[in-house]
Amino acid sequence: CREQQRERKLLHLGIENDPNVQFQCKGALGDYAACLCNNNVKEVACINAQFVDTAIFQYMLGHYNDIEQLTFHGNNFQDLPDGSLFGPAILENLRVLNISANYIVNLHRNALSGCPNIEILDLSNNE
Repeated sequence: CREQQRERKLLHLGIENDPNVQFQCKGALGDYAACLCNNNVKEVACINAQFVDTAIFQYMLGHYNDIEQLTFHGNNFQDLPDGSLFGPAILENLRVLNISANYIVNLHRNALSGCPNIEILDLSNNE
């Protein structure tokens, strides 16, 4: 019993000291190795994760409402929704949105209505 406690403690210490843990995503994004989340700088990046469903933007909100930088580069979204990409949420802190190289064909008028403070929007390499 004492040995098991020691092993659990060492395992816990190993996880705490593992630098990769700080970049593991929470919620739905945690299932994708292509997604890295850095809570220290409030950044989420999912590069070449092959997402096709834009609902992923809403799924992540439970864990990243105060996000400042969001990158979904190299996925396959094609059409963005008629309404806000983030549903009813307002992302006041989002400054950088990179949705480049996603085969996006249409960008509807209200797609970014939940992001009033975007300073940098990268839509390069789409259709």
